[in-house]
Amino acid sequence: MCQLTLVNLPNKYNRIFIHNQLVINSRTSHKDGAGIFQPGTPIFKTKEAASEYKELVDEVRKTVKNSKPVIGHVRLTTYKLNVKDEKSHPFETDKLVLAHNGTLTLKDTTRKYMYDTMIDSEMYLKELDAVYDGTNIVEAINKAMDLFTGPFAFLIYSKLEKEYYVVRGETKKLHIATIQTGDVVGFVINTEKDDLECNLENTIKMLHLVDVKATCGDAELVPEKTINIVDVKNNCITKVGDVKENKPYVAPVTTYATGAMPIANEKVMNTIYNFMYEIEINITELDNLMNYLFGYGMAYMGKDDYEEFADFYIPKLMGYFTVQKRVEVNELYNMSTHTNMIELLNEHGLQFPYFLNKYSKLKKALDAAMKPAEPEAKATQLPIQDKLPSITEVP
Repeated sequence: MCQLTLVNLPNKYNRIFIHNQLVINSRTSHKDGAGIFQPGTPIFKTKEAASEYKELVDEVRKTVKNSKPVIGHVRLTTYKLNVKDEKSHPFETDKLVLAHNGTLTLKDTTRKYMYDTMIDSEMYLKELDAVYDGTNIVEAINKAMDLFTGPFAFLIYSKLEKEYYVVRGETKKLHIATIQTGDVVGFVINTEKDDLECNLENTIKMLHLVDVKATCGDAELVPEKTINIVDVKNNCITKVGDVKENKPYVAPVTTYATGAMPIANEKVMNTIYNFMYEIEINITELDNLMNYLFGYGMAYMGKDDYEEFADFYIPKLMGYFTVQKRVEVNELYNMSTHTNMIELLNEHGLQFPYFLNKYSKLKKALDAAMKPAEPEAKATQLPIQDKLPSITEVP
């Protein structure tokens, strides 16, 4: 889970608050990147943790130039495979800037094939950009969301409308609180309530040290399944539409599995479930994978085994995964009468799990399966004997 931040305060307070919030948000987790956006300056992005980035103060000064709202983001990625500057949020097109928290999956896996180098946030922005013309952001957000499943919250800036939007689905949370300094009222938004309240308390104390009287309101949840516009003039957000969160497919969990999985903590279980969902294997196939790796199945695994699988094996395994491989094996699966992935792979001499095979090998198996069957050879006509053998009568 990532953390989103939006700050709408006077310029110097914008700088103080966004800097401190990013640091607080990443002090114990969310160390896979950070980013800041304010219109008029280039987006700042780094793969480093905000709490450990020594030049963060200088980057905030360079990026936050005025009193316009500031979007901030700290990243936590599941598999640690794309911890790069360019994969940090926010992301940008000619029309939009978007920061995202959540995990989105395209319903059509063959469509994802077109965006194989992109993470989910980039894919959603690409789809949103394609349907957005600057006239109806609510319609565009929902139209793009029809292609995806999974939880989400967004902070969006429209370059065409010069407006900010705060979008919250059903699962991921956003909290909002007001700050007043003299006659000036502003507000701040953050994913985690505790982190937001910590920064509010610290900021109020810092302002009092320089004789600026400030107060803040309670942090409250942004209503779920809503699209809100940032009203800078009135220092609030106003609902402009609704948005639906499409529930992802959940791998079936049998009684056999539920007897084992509670041994693991929630973070480990979520990592494993996300892994299952991403590569599209069921609980039986997961059990077989555990057998291959540990020499025994899920019913015999302990807490340490699950933690080792989540922390060590899943990142290693995901290093072999590509969407192209999944597309090929899905096509192979669709052409087969097998109901079990392992049987399917065995039939074609492929290794389980499927993504450990080279793409070329999966492609070769699919090509062979798609090849039309050879027509049955006609029976060879035996030559007719000129003379039948004589039959000797038995007296």
